[in-house]
Amino acid sequence: MRYASAGHPPALMFTAGAEPLELNTEGLPVGMFDDTVFPASSLPVPPGTQILLYSDGAYEWTLPDERIWSVSEFIDMCSRHAHSVDDWTLDSLMTQLRTRNAAAGFEDDCSMVLLKFD
Repeated sequence: MRYASAGHPPALMFTAGAEPLELNTEGLPVGMFDDTVFPASSLPVPPGTQILLYSDGAYEWTLPDERIWSVSEFIDMCSRHAHSVDDWTLDSLMTQLRTRNAAAGFEDDCSMVLLKFD
């Protein structure tokens, strides 16, 4: 698989028995300049792999103690969820996110896509 981050949070690649791999490349956010070149990386994707794409709205919200939840905390939660739930889905992940979010809503747009490779 060939991928580029284009200034977005790193996609998360889940494979059986391993910690999630952050698929991150350097580069400016998409849409900023017409002539931007986006560096890409490649890696093999074994069967059973799941890749989570998400926007920053999935983790940038205020916790009850008034601090902003971090991307590393989001990744940790996703990893625990992916390893504890057989055949997890975006619905089950959204349920987990909503239990963490005191406001029960998102402060920014929240987009997620889960790719499953069989």
